Amino acid sequence: MKKTIAFVLVLTIILGLAACGAAKEAKESKSLYAHGLEVVSMLSEMTRSENFIGIYTANSEIKDIILALGENSYEQPDAVYAITVPEDTLTGMAELSNLEGASEELKNYLMQRVMASLMSQINAMSGVENLAASSVCTVARPLSVKMPLKM
Repeated sequence: MKKTIAFVLVLTIILGLAACGAAKEAKESKSLYAHGLEVVSMLSEMTRSENFIGIYTANSEIKDIILALGENSYEQPDAVYAITVPEDTLTGMAELSNLEGASEELKNYLMQRVMASLMSQINAMSGVENLAASSVCTVARPLSVKMPLKM
């Protein structure tokens, strides 16, 4: 069960990385592997922090699932995969043909949203609790808007 949940979370990470687009990957000097390790490090910290988990859920079953994941070591992956979805498949799923006249930026945004929904669908196959746990432990590229954090 733990390995299945861990696999689903890692698959979510990889799909999230694949959704970023080839243009952004070309601009970055960091390899997919290096970026993946950074994301996994962040996820590892999330799964070990009861305070972080408590911000998102009070459900003890979901907390237990996440904390159980935190007991594993993810520093050295067994394998690294890059998953791509053909653009025509995403275009069909997003029904971009219905957006004639829309900007490329809006179409790209919609394609990223479609990819994100695919990850949720995959995670949902493991059950509601695992879907909820994976939604707590999600790492995405930050928006370009930076807001000051006041404490």
